Amino acid sequence: MTELSELTHIVTKTCKWHKSHVIVFVYLLCTIAMRQTCNLSKLAMFFPDAKATSTSSYRRIQRFFKEVVFDYDAVAKLIMGLLGLQEVQLIFDRTHWQLGKKHNNILVLAIVYKGVGMPIFWTGLNNGKGNSNTEQRIDLIERFKSNFPHIQITNVLADAEFISKDWFNYLNKENIPFCIPIRSNAKVQRKGKQDKMHISRCFDDLKKINEIKCFKNRKTIYGNKVYLSGVRLPDKTLLIVASNTFQGADLLDKYRQRWQIEMLFSCLKKRGFDLEATHMTDPVKMEKLFAILAVTLAWAYVIGRWQHALNPIKPKSHERLSQGIFRVGLEQLAKAAMLMMATLDYFSNPKQVVRFFVVY
Repeated sequence: MTELSELTHIVTKTCKWHKSHVIVFVYLLCTIAMRQTCNLSKLAMFFPDAKATSTSSYRRIQRFFKEVVFDYDAVAKLIMGLLGLQEVQLIFDRTHWQLGKKHNNILVLAIVYKGVGMPIFWTGLNNGKGNSNTEQRIDLIERFKSNFPHIQITNVLADAEFISKDWFNYLNKENIPFCIPIRSNAKVQRKGKQDKMHISRCFDDLKKINEIKCFKNRKTIYGNKVYLSGVRLPDKTLLIVASNTFQGADLLDKYRQRWQIEMLFSCLKKRGFDLEATHMTDPVKMEKLFAILAVTLAWAYVIGRWQHALNPIKPKSHERLSQGIFRVGLEQLAKAAMLMMATLDYFSNPKQVVRFFVVY
């Protein structure tokens, strides 16, 4: 009971909610870690209230997502407090899936953190499966800057859908370094001539797989002068990355860290919390669910790294760890959540005893 009370106290201090709302938040965090699903009706079955039916617990969860106002700045500070960083690389990406004819589309700003993108701010997009716009991206960065003015942004990473003249203008104006790939049909001024050509023409001599070409001088793309580096990928497509700060092979090395947000989405979905199992499609409610998952993910990953420091995970022959840091941390978090739940007045009803042994 002490551990659950401590966790409840931390959330109360951070979010300043009514105690009943804090309890639902903590119960959701614990049951998601234990059951590894975002199906709310299934989570309701494991709420540790001996006097409540699964139906009443489910209605309680529904009221929570409908009525509670989230302070996402406070949630971000809670996550950053777990990470303890003084400078950050930021990653933009979207995650999208479809439920019937409804689309869930979330723009995420994450932090590069030791092998995984850690979500810090996000916004639900009410535009089907469409891309975000420049204003939405700027809003997320401005929220980060206003909440963490003393933390330096050393790089912004994104994929090729996050490009525009206004976006590059903003990043340059704010002196924020970036590494963002550009489309091969982007236009660049031909040297010594008035007309323009596709930027891919500058990399026509890249024939071999993994062959790299870098330009020492900046070229003007989308109205901004940037360094360019290109590489021929194993599928023979051409990757061209632009930066206002980094150049040469270092530019491509910096961009490779963008894969960490793909690890984030993998942890949120099939490898972890099964986000797509939720039946919610309202962007406002999805933002609230995403906040709970972000805190649970950060907590699990920090526990995983702590466990790895105490008892190093053995690497396999290909030098990768036999278990992922996230998986180790999630298992420990699930066990701790189970013990915390078990200390509550869970066995006052005989039916609860039967359910406990059937489930666990």
